[in-house]
Amino acid sequence: RENLGKHVTQKGSYVGPDRLRFDFSHSKSLSDQELDKINEQVNLFISQNDNVVTKLMSPKKAVEQGAMALFGEKYGEEVRVVSMGKKIGKSFSIELCGGIHVKKTGEIGRFSIVSESSISSGVRRVEALCGDSLKKFEAEEKDKSKQVKQNYENKLQDILKKIKSLNGNIDLINNLSEDKKLIEAEKYLEKLNIENILSDKNKNIQKTIKKGEITIQLQKLLNFPSKEIRSLVDKARINNNDQIIFVFSSIEEKISIAVGVSDNLTSKYDASIFAKELSSLLGGVGGGGRKDFAQSGGLSSKNIDEAVKKIIDKI
Repeated sequence: RENLGKHVTQKGSYVGPDRLRFDFSHSKSLSDQELDKINEQVNLFISQNDNVVTKLMSPKKAVEQGAMALFGEKYGEEVRVVSMGKKIGKSFSIELCGGIHVKKTGEIGRFSIVSESSISSGVRRVEALCGDSLKKFEAEEKDKSKQVKQNYENKLQDILKKIKSLNGNIDLINNLSEDKKLIEAEKYLEKLNIENILSDKNKNIQKTIKKGEITIQLQKLLNFPSKEIRSLVDKARINNNDQIIFVFSSIEEKISIAVGVSDNLTSKYDASIFAKELSSLLGGVGGGGRKDFAQSGGLSSKNIDEAVKKIIDKI
């Protein structure tokens, strides 16, 4: 309430000897700065090693002394009030509570919120640990962090080896900041892979077929990224009339298909129909797009030549 505002009220909790769960009304996530400040305050009161005072009194008197009664809770004629921590000569924490507590706050040990989340609209949850449980958690998190860092380094080194094998310049990656290396290395490797595939006649098989005045361009690619095949079709279509382009990329037998039709042929030929028919012939379902460009997929690369022949025969 001191850090977030007086609108904060308790919506649920669990208090054990080793951990705390606390649900409260608040409309947005807590910032790192807010969490740090709350942790700092809690640990300050723990370090005071103040006596924990327990008194029995009427609910009305407890509220008058600063305890917060929970809406909907039923209280008897007498309640147990627990207070602890000194702030400007008064108890900082005054709670209506039936639980068993430490005799002094210092017995709690170091405290830290370890997670913060939303559990429903307008209700947040914090979970915290203390003492030995916190030490164990932090040791495990440190081990996880080391493992994540090692996995990152192993992945980066593996990608750099592949870049080197494709005659790429690894200095372009090594000169980057640590947080950018892996992302940029993956992009660079994909670029090199694309260039390698396009320059290898065994991985990039191209064929041109003439049908009257129409030129049919066929291109079959091995392990070529499916998201890149559209650019090949668009490149072939630019400033070219009387062309129909078929591009296939096979990755582990799965097929990606892209079809392009020159603008001057779209009154007679529809790329989306070609894409759907090819997909059906190659074990796929669906696909579509526009008359000038369409994409689809198949489940087997074995019958590409036969499927293409059937389509070309219709042209």
